[in-house]
Amino acid sequence: MMLKKIANIIVTYKKYMAECNRIKFIRYNFFKRNIIRKNKWSCIRNLYGTIISIDKTSKIILKGILILNKYKLKGSKKEMFLDIRDNAQLQVNGNFIAYYDTEICVFSGARLSLKSGYMNAGAQIRCMNNISIGNNCAIARNVMIMDFDAHDIYYSDNRKNEVSKPIIIEDNVWIGAGATILKGVHIGEGSIIAAGAVVSKDVPKNSICAGVPAKVIKNNIRWE
Repeated sequence: MMLKKIANIIVTYKKYMAECNRIKFIRYNFFKRNIIRKNKWSCIRNLYGTIISIDKTSKIILKGILILNKYKLKGSKKEMFLDIRDNAQLQVNGNFIAYYDTEICVFSGARLSLKSGYMNAGAQIRCMNNISIGNNCAIARNVMIMDFDAHDIYYSDNRKNEVSKPIIIEDNVWIGAGATILKGVHIGEGSIIAAGAVVSKDVPKNSICAGVPAKVIKNNIRWE
C-alpha cells in the first residue's frame, strides 16, 4: 500500500518534482503531519540545495506553492535556508518563490504569512513576531525584512525599547535592492521602496520611499 501511494504521488506530481530531491519532496508534502496542504496542488518545491529545518511543534499551512532555491545556475552550490522553529507558523496563501542564496527564518512562536511574489538572491526574512507579505510583491536582492531589534536597548530615563513589532507589506509592493524593512512598519499597497532605503516608519500607498532614514519622495505613483 505504501509503495503504491508513493508511486501514485510520483506520477501525479512529476512536473512539481523536477529539479527537486524526490524523497524529501514526498516526505515534506505527504508525510509530515505539521505541513498542512489545503488543496491538491499546494506544495513545497524544495529544489536541489534547499536546506529545511522544521520543528515538530511548528506548522506550515500551504494554500499555494512555495518554491525554494529557484534560478540557481547549473553547477552552482548556492543554497536556500528555511528555518521554522518551535511553535512557529508559516502560511503560504499564494505562489511564492525564494531564489537561491535566500533565507527565511520564523523564530519561536512567530507567524509569517506569504501571498504571491518573490524574494531575489541574498534577501532575508527574519520573523520573531508577525510579518505579513501581500500579493505580487517583488523583493529585490539583499533586502532584509526583520521585525525585531535583536538586542534590548536601555535609555537614560530607564525606558527600554520594544524589541519586536509586526510588519505588514500590502499587495503590489516593490522593495529595491539592499533595502531594510524594520520592526513595526506598514507599507501601503502599490508602493516602491528605493534601493538601499532603511524603512522605520509607515509608508502610504502608491508612494516612493527612499533614503536613510527613509522618507516619502513621491506620491500617487504606479508601477508594473
